Amino acid sequence: MICVGRDAPRDKLDWTIDEAAELVGELCIGVEIASSPLATLNDLGAGAVISDFGNNWGVVVGVAVSDWRGLYEITARSYIDDEFVGRGVTALRQGPLGALAFTLAKCARRGRPLQAGAVITTGMITGVHDIRPGQRSSHVFEGLGEVGCRVVRAMPHPKRA
Repeated sequence: MICVGRDAPRDKLDWTIDEAAELVGELCIGVEIASSPLATLNDLGAGAVISDFGNNWGVVVGVAVSDWRGLYEITARSYIDDEFVGRGVTALRQGPLGALAFTLAKCARRGRPLQAGAVITTGMITGVHDIRPGQRSSHVFEGLGEVGCRVVRAMPHPKRA
């Protein structure tokens, strides 16, 4: 996850990785939460996932990486109910910083430059993993920390029920 540290200039449409890095307030470990009312969505393939509006339901932002500029790559492992489900490695420049540069340009071209405080998900290092209500997951970012999650069934908002 990248937490944007300052507003992007309104008139800047193209971004290099080095320029994007200057807007990073914090680089944090974290987990993207994807969800769909269609329980079999992932079984239908990438096209279905891409077209499913609302598939990204939020993020769990973990601790900030103190010396992220000194990292070359990030290695992560994911577990669901203590069972290993995935491992991956991403290069910091082409992965998270490349995602930020892409997002800065895409948002600017849509007339919505990123603002300070925005949280940008930068890629699923270990892949997409199905998890159901009642299960828990842990995501270990080697040498950086760990993020744990517990999945619960969605409930109506108490003020709207």
